[in-house]
Amino acid sequence: QILIIKTRIAALEKAGFILPQQLKDAVEKGQSIVAVIKSASQYEEAKDSIEAFGELAYELNDWVPKLGQLQRLNKMTKLINQEIGKREKELKRVKSLALKLKVDVNTELAEAETSLADARTAFNELKTKDFSDEDPMDVVQTLIIDQLDAVDGTLANVQALTSLKSSYSRLYAILKNYETRIKRLEAKKEDKTEVRALLSEAYDHLVELKGYANKKLVAEDAELIFEELSALNSVVEQLNDLLQINLLSPLEKEILR
Repeated sequence: QILIIKTRIAALEKAGFILPQQLKDAVEKGQSIVAVIKSASQYEEAKDSIEAFGELAYELNDWVPKLGQLQRLNKMTKLINQEIGKREKELKRVKSLALKLKVDVNTELAEAETSLADARTAFNELKTKDFSDEDPMDVVQTLIIDQLDAVDGTLANVQALTSLKSSYSRLYAILKNYETRIKRLEAKKEDKTEVRALLSEAYDHLVELKGYANKKLVAEDAELIFEELSALNSVVEQLNDLLQINLLSPLEKEILR
């Protein structure tokens, strides 16, 4: 076990990870204890060392799966960097588009920019972060993937705002697809009352958007449209969960692998 841990530590440090000195000290201590146990000719000589090793084993055992996760994380760094880079390019494109079309979504884009910067910072700190009290994959989910999801939602809404008629058609097609799924499940005698209520709520938001799509927009409309898009996206996420529609990103699939 100690040899496995030491090998993993060496591989991770070679890849640029900085691991807690407490862990490395525990490994060295463990090796010293094992050496004493092996050299003892009688049980009495090794008794204290065996007890000490038993206590140390609890600490080291906690790190075995965690080091395995860090090795997985090391293989994922290229993908994580690519996913963040995609959003950085998309944010620049959407900001230019909003400026060109004179759509005032500065507050929303500033929030997206902050979330993206936070994700980039978290990524840059992955190899130097102390994971003693945290699960590496939980950190990636919370500090990177959740932030990217927030950015995706904002960029999608801004994109929809800048081309409302085509966005309305796309969203209408999505809701019709949900309706088809629900009918299929109801035909199997499944109770889909809750899902039906959500679908009805989604259609209500879509009707509001259709009203904006068929009129000449004024500056004040942007905020109201954005609110409707955000509310509709929230309902769509709930429908995806209830209908078990898998929309995981490549990064989320890798974490759950």
